[in-house]
Amino acid sequence: MLRHHRSARGGGLRAHLGALASLPALILSLLASTIGCASRSQINADLASAVRPVPSGVRLTTAVAEYPVSGASIADIRREMAREGTRASDGRRWPAVTRWRIRWTFEYERQAAACAFRTVRVMVDATVDFSRWDGSAATDTSLVRWWDQFRDRLLDHEAGHVRIAAEGGREVYDALRSLQAGTCEQLATRANFVGREILFRVRDRQATYDLDTRHGARPGTPTR
Repeated sequence: MLRHHRSARGGGLRAHLGALASLPALILSLLASTIGCASRSQINADLASAVRPVPSGVRLTTAVAEYPVSGASIADIRREMAREGTRASDGRRWPAVTRWRIRWTFEYERQAAACAFRTVRVMVDATVDFSRWDGSAATDTSLVRWWDQFRDRLLDHEAGHVRIAAEGGREVYDALRSLQAGTCEQLATRANFVGREILFRVRDRQATYDLDTRHGARPGTPTR
């Protein structure tokens, strides 16, 4: 017999953990801030291109939220980003911040002596808060060149955060679709536990990536 899951949404990990015992099939999500600056549509297109190919089994959605900065010198722009940048989970403001979330849903089917998943769907949502400097009136070509290089490096760094989240989604997909249990309730509980453990590992990888790259100051490719 095919059974559809019930789903729940919450604002963060703590709310979901408290619901594990009562919801046989939970959409568990982790909203995390990871640290790391054309038009919004162009930046989003560049971001989506940078994280391709999307891992199998994952539906990835990316978005860019811009905030304006001004300045007639590198020092001015840096001060503006330090004052107006998005505040991350560490309490500091950064030129760009990637917020990511991994969600999953499933349908299960009761078999003769066990319950297994018929379908598993994993969704990864990533939003990059990015600084936007309007250099159209700038006469200092070296400043414009610095900004373009800075923006490209920062976008590449944030794309690394998105790739880590997408790979985490693939791990959730691979882990969940092979699970079985004696009852569908046990299967759902087991699946959410396994997914939650993967989310914790993804969060640790995001932090390691920032340390290894000094939050984008040093080139680096995220590793599993």
